[in-house]
Amino acid sequence: DRLAADGFDYGPAFRGLRSAWRRDGHVFAEVALDERPEGTGSGPVDGFALHPALLDAALHAVGLGGSFDPAESAGGRIRMPFSWSGVRLHSTPGAIPGVTPGATPSATSPATVRVRLSAVGPDAIGVHLTGVDGQPLAHIEELTLRPVSVDRLQTAAEEPVARPVRRERPRPRPQDTAAAQRVLDAAPMERERLLADLVREQLSAVLHHEAGADLGPDTEFLALGMDSVRGIDLRDRLATLLGLRLSATATFEHSTVDRLAGHLATLLDSRAATRPSAPVAKDTAPPERAAPERSTPETAPGPSPDTAPDTAPDASAPPSAVELELAKATAAPASDPYDSLTTLYHQAYASGRAQSVGMALIQAAGRLRPSFTAEDAAGHVLPPVKMAGGDGTRATLVCLPAITATAGPIQYGMMAQMFEGRRDVLSLVNPGYLEGELVADSFDALIELHLHQLRAAIGTERYVLVGHSMGGLLAYALAERAERVGLPPGAVVLLDTFEAAHQFSEKTHIALNEGLDSREQLLGDFALTGAKLSASGRYNALLMEECVLRPVESPTFFLSAAEPMPHQDEGFEGDAWRASWPFPHTAKATPGDHFTIMEHHLPRTTEAIEAWLAERGL
Repeated sequence: DRLAADGFDYGPAFRGLRSAWRRDGHVFAEVALDERPEGTGSGPVDGFALHPALLDAALHAVGLGGSFDPAESAGGRIRMPFSWSGVRLHSTPGAIPGVTPGATPSATSPATVRVRLSAVGPDAIGVHLTGVDGQPLAHIEELTLRPVSVDRLQTAAEEPVARPVRRERPRPRPQDTAAAQRVLDAAPMERERLLADLVREQLSAVLHHEAGADLGPDTEFLALGMDSVRGIDLRDRLATLLGLRLSATATFEHSTVDRLAGHLATLLDSRAATRPSAPVAKDTAPPERAAPERSTPETAPGPSPDTAPDTAPDASAPPSAVELELAKATAAPASDPYDSLTTLYHQAYASGRAQSVGMALIQAAGRLRPSFTAEDAAGHVLPPVKMAGGDGTRATLVCLPAITATAGPIQYGMMAQMFEGRRDVLSLVNPGYLEGELVADSFDALIELHLHQLRAAIGTERYVLVGHSMGGLLAYALAERAERVGLPPGAVVLLDTFEAAHQFSEKTHIALNEGLDSREQLLGDFALTGAKLSASGRYNALLMEECVLRPVESPTFFLSAAEPMPHQDEGFEGDAWRASWPFPHTAKATPGDHFTIMEHHLPRTTEAIEAWLAERGL
């Protein structure tokens, strides 16, 4: 009754808290799945390593520990999970009663668990879960909880959200398998042409039309209706047929038939130099090596690099963090000379020094990269990526990617989908993130290159510059340069952009890095390569050392996040933690934090952008 009075009133599936008690400053509880089907008893549950209803119910006991101000619940506010760190899943075959040794641990969950909750900070608790026999199941070093009003929860439930579409992995058709075999058997001079044909066929299947045979070699995939989901589908099909491991961004980074075929040919040639042959898929989508049986959130085998490692992990024990990082390094494509940098950066991140040691490392590596000057920028222009098509009545949105290693046109993929049919959306491309590309040797050279990209893409059409995070700094600098040469934008839209000299607390830096790391995992391990890290380090240094912004005449819309990242608001009064802009602008706050305004809360973000532009006839 007390929990219900504090706002923890849930449906039957989440009413699993059976008992709770306090001892020595800790809260202990036992939780169980409610109303198990007759005959199943308290045995394991298929499909989960730890059932989410169990974890949710375990957190219901938080309010019994006295760790937080009782006045919060009296004032209609309850504590909700805000961020996680140090998550470890301990369950292994045999650790859960009733699970057959040798079974995949991620496939079964116990029906009853015990939990210990311990205060580890003013807004955080540690969580330790065990089975009924005392075997450890999971551990969370720090779970930050924030007070949320009941009214806020009800409002959030009514807000539209972008939901992912779950698709079944395609099974190769016999003719596709035969075509892939012809590619692998072909001489190098013939292989790229056959790869282009294979890409066209798979693209037709993904887009559900017959345009593949007539597809021009330089037609952008996004102009054909390719979105992030279809891009992953195309990646999966090609990886399956050719026995390759491709990053989730491959079809966006190589976004035409010729570019993607050339990339695949390079990977196959690289593999042929180190292996006698490559497997071809028969019926399903096997990797070149089966994934190891045991997996945890910290040691789970995620998507691998474009070529798979030759060595299988030791099946006798889970690999250590160092072993995992060494495996990533040895699995890198032979053509990328920077991938030892990836290993070192991962080690800096794992030790909590990504912002200090890690940043210094990638900045030093960036200074070693071959570079171009502002005078040479025209010779290094990369084609912009068309991400959405409009009706021709509104100004084109031209997006500037941020400079993080995982940024790029894909950063605006979800946003572009929401403007499809209304506006053309283009993304410029920062140089140096792919093999063979040079980095800019100065901030001036980077903006000069973007000016050449912009002029070639827009001509005399109306356009609006858009930038999220540090991409906003590039967008604003480009607006000032474009105005000087007679190519002014209709407007500039900045999305939660902080000034280059803005100082974050160490805890907020950790939250930023964790947010970026979690998104790296969604894109696959080799979304983060040494080339991308060194380019990111180079541009981070240039922004800190050379970025001097001047006010622009173009109207500017500054859309900030209404909610802080973990720890972002610590030490500030009121809303002083929010991003701010020193030059003339229209300001508005939108639901979400720095990351989620471009994810879960994207409908509200795009709604605000569209309304502001419409008011100005754009």
